[in-house]
Amino acid sequence: MAHSESPRSHLRAGGQGGAVVPTSSAVGLEASASIGHYSVSQRGVVGLMLTLALELAPEFIRVNSYTKPRWTRR
Repeated sequence: MAHSESPRSHLRAGGQGGAVVPTSSAVGLEASASIGHYSVSQRGVVGLMLTLALELAPEFIRVNSYTKPRWTRR
């Protein structure tokens, strides 16, 4: 079963489309020293969001991602 089946079937039941909003981190959009594992996992969320957007668009299901801003150390 594809990961998109759960939101797809739920939103299909309503018959009016809908929205899926996964959360990610800005670290997934750029390289960061010493936290490569976290960066890779967040990039995966971004990739999944882009894929779901393409797959679900014909069913009027919008997929957008909220990306938390990158924090800085002081």
